[in-house]
Amino acid sequence: MKWAITPPQSYVVYVLGLLLVYGVSYFAGTLNPKKPPPSPPSIAAPRN
Repeated sequence: MKWAITPPQSYVVYVLGLLLVYGVSYFAGTLNPKKPPPSPPSIAAPRN
C-alpha cells in the first residue's frame, strides 16, 4: 500500500483507476443499449 501512495506511482495508480472505471462503465453501457421510449398514441387516431 505504501508503494502506491508515493508520488510517481500514485499518478499511475490514479490513471489506472480512472481507466478502469471508464472501461467498466463503457462495457456496462454496451450490454444494455438504450431503447427509445415508445411513442404515445396519436391524438387524431379514431377510437372504436
